Amino acid sequence: MDPIGFGLENYDGIGSYRTMDNGSPVDSSGSMAGKDFDGGLQLESILKTDARFPKAVVQYLAGYALGRELGVNDRCLIDSMSQAFQSEDKGRLSALVARVARTDEMRQRRGAP
Repeated sequence: MDPIGFGLENYDGIGSYRTMDNGSPVDSSGSMAGKDFDGGLQLESILKTDARFPKAVVQYLAGYALGRELGVNDRCLIDSMSQAFQSEDKGRLSALVARVARTDEMRQRRGAP
């Protein structure tokens, strides 16, 4: 149901590491993109090598920031930001947040009536 969530199961709601949950051992194993993992570090190695990951991060962050689902008309924006996120920003999330904030779509965004 939620492969990424399984890999992060060792962390509770405030980010503390745990090995037990309500008296039962935590199971942080799962499978994603046809590869098995056990825990956050193994999940990270899968995500780092998945070519779809940077574009997905850009798409979801930009959609969240703009307050709307991104569609076909946003493809150029997502493609250019994904490429810059990987090359110029070297995958740094803080640089991506700044990049999204500087887009015309964000600066010219209107609030709800």
